[in-house]
Amino acid sequence: MVPANTPMVTFEAGQYSVPHTLLGETVWVRVHGLGADEQVIIVHVGDHGPVEVARHARATPGTPKIDDTHFPPQPEGALERRPRARTAAEAEFLDLGEGARLWLVEAAAAGTSRMRVKMTEALALAKLFDPVDVDWALGHAAVHARFAHGDLASILDHHPSRERPVSTGPARTPR
Repeated sequence: MVPANTPMVTFEAGQYSVPHTLLGETVWVRVHGLGADEQVIIVHVGDHGPVEVARHARATPGTPKIDDTHFPPQPEGALERRPRARTAAEAEFLDLGEGARLWLVEAAAAGTSRMRVKMTEALALAKLFDPVDVDWALGHAAVHARFAHGDLASILDHHPSRERPVSTGPARTPR
């Protein structure tokens, strides 16, 4: 029996995909051949008699045999994820722009530690420098998987288009 929610069937401890149009339907599974030529053949008996609906090499436990065409197309926007702010600080961070959003998604996917601290540091940098440059640096960090402490400041420091901050400390004279 094909489950009602996933177009996969289990046969002799292996899993095999079938067309999604067969969700909830009964199929018959058999083996053809031996050794390396062994194949699992899946048949559905419909209005016009038995029809082969899938043919796979033998699967082993934990390594299912999947044909991507057996799955329905994803709905429009199904894979687009937009982070939502839960606090004022998160909202302020996301307001920096698309680079901040990308950084947040990629940093979370990479399992980055101390993300809130790094977000706070980014907001502090946005008060010192042009927020557009900080957003650019966050996007750059996300694309290049640079989520370590100090990476954002390093990227910002080497951003070619931004002006260097003017020092307000005492002037030094060479000896």
